[in-house]
Amino acid sequence: MAKQPELKTQKTLWQNGLTFAGSIGWLGVFVYILFIFPDLPDRVPIHFNINGMVDSWGYKGFIWVLPVIGIAVWGALTIMEKAPQHFDYLVTITEENAARQYKNAVMLISVLKTEIMAYFVFTTWQINNIAIGKMSAKSVWDVPLFLTVIFGTLGIFMYRMLKLK
Repeated sequence: MAKQPELKTQKTLWQNGLTFAGSIGWLGVFVYILFIFPDLPDRVPIHFNINGMVDSWGYKGFIWVLPVIGIAVWGALTIMEKAPQHFDYLVTITEENAARQYKNAVMLISVLKTEIMAYFVFTTWQINNIAIGKMSAKSVWDVPLFLTVIFGTLGIFMYRMLKLK
């Protein structure tokens, strides 16, 4: 296997905007939890069935689990963004196309990070609203919509990768 060229990629204004929005989202969800935590009941939903109904409850401290997992995923993806030369591509990476391909790959990671953050923040908000009785269930469309967005994004960027060959 040939070694792919190593190039420094500069983040675009759009990528910096996504990173900023994601950072605000994560900060916002942690501040939100700090404010609502004292008023949460002792039990919060921790699992939902396919119909969006709560099928498992846990200690209210579990409200922190999803944001903490999300931050870990965000951090891992942020580290990955810095080394696009180590990604697998659908096309052969050459000196001629490396800059285009790396820019596309880094943009993909930026978009995915933001989509994941939005889903985790929204789900945390839903968990709180169910716990305090404002909602009775999650929508059955939450997970299918999230997966459609994620796989749609992957499809769009894979198509772009082939076009940028």
